[in-house]
Amino acid sequence: MEGIEERLAAIKERIAAYNLCDIYNMDETGLFYMMAPGKTIGSRQIEGAKKDKTRITIAFTCNADGSDRFVPMFIGHAEKPRCFQKKTGEELGFFYKSNKKAWMTSEFFDIFLRRLNAHVRRPILLLLDNAPSHVIKDLNLPNIEICLLPPNTTSKLQPIDAGIIASFKCHFRKRQLRYAIDQLENGKHPYKVDQLTAMRWCCTAWMSLSPSVFINCWRHTGLLSPMPVHPIETSIPIDDELQLEYDYFVQTAGIQSAISLQDFLNPIEEQQPHHILTDDEILEMSQTVDEDIDQEQEETEVSGAYAEITKNEQLRILAQAISICEVRGETIYSSSEVLTSLLKLQRDIHWEIQDENRAKVSQTSLLQYFQK
Repeated sequence: MEGIEERLAAIKERIAAYNLCDIYNMDETGLFYMMAPGKTIGSRQIEGAKKDKTRITIAFTCNADGSDRFVPMFIGHAEKPRCFQKKTGEELGFFYKSNKKAWMTSEFFDIFLRRLNAHVRRPILLLLDNAPSHVIKDLNLPNIEICLLPPNTTSKLQPIDAGIIASFKCHFRKRQLRYAIDQLENGKHPYKVDQLTAMRWCCTAWMSLSPSVFINCWRHTGLLSPMPVHPIETSIPIDDELQLEYDYFVQTAGIQSAISLQDFLNPIEEQQPHHILTDDEILEMSQTVDEDIDQEQEETEVSGAYAEITKNEQLRILAQAISICEVRGETIYSSSEVLTSLLKLQRDIHWEIQDENRAKVSQTSLLQYFQK
């Protein structure tokens, strides 16, 4: 394309002026966090088994050496979905915004830039695509130099598109499949998961990515050196473990005409996180509509699979898991962070139970005092 080579040369020149840790990229993706891998279970259509397209949009940001992955920005349909228990996303510890379409907008993009500017606390270069919502306004961003990639090249040049989002979705879908298998084994609906649980899975998956994923994806774009752009595999790399889990779930659930694992990992409809709003849509989205959205969310959101388990029961289950890790005596279990995390969780629950018991005793004593 005319002018592309000159534009790329200019971009590489700007990139060369920064250290790898100071070169960032941000991109968004949609996520259907309750989508089923097929339309039917067995030979009959069941409620909720169709492709559920309840979505959130997630904006991911990282630097070129993988040393800094900024907190994901979530965009949902409701300001306070039922699963938030009347709290805001910020109160729950998330970078969260909402509108009726769960799309990135120029307003949300401004908020993102301001928060990233406060986060980095040093001069950085931020690479962005030319999405409709990425409107560069006259903002005071002393720490951020923005560099827009040429139109129609972002699928090849944007590092987060070059495999980082794909790797994230592999991690997320693994967790989703394990949850679905647990639900089936407990006689529950395999696909229903509330938005808060999905957001927690997303954060865990994002932080689980290896730094090598970030480094390799940046390298493949060819932006960090004068080397030509490497061909990028557009499909998501599928490891054997994920394929086995998917096949096991399809067989266990008795799904007929299951979609391919590639399509389950990255449905094409998820790749539309932006929208150019009409005047009517802007007016509609500026109005408070949480009550209507809550009613819609009530049909799709359910409590987490383990929310009903008492703390004493949680301790019993944890003790069994710890015992399994210790008895097997394998280095992969006994010396890993898994066992340490289980022991810490067990200890925390013990303390929570003790605090609750003390509160009950104190309350009982207070009531007895006033009854005298």
